[in-house]
Amino acid sequence: SFDMKLQNKIDRYNLVIDALKYLPNLGNKTSALIEECKDKLIEHKLYISSYGQDMEEIRNWHWEKY
Repeated sequence: SFDMKLQNKIDRYNLVIDALKYLPNLGNKTSALIEECKDKLIEHKLYISSYGQDMEEIRNWHWEKY
């Protein structure tokens, strides 16, 4: 489940935060995206505590085909 990935910090949000450390040219955009990812991590943790499952946007996420 996504929550297990989150606990091991291999989820999509933590990976984005880690990748941004290597992209210094983004300037202020980096800070905003890191904050957005951290907010999602908090939101997910609260949701898991309340409902015992991943958020719907995580459960139903899939790759878009273009």
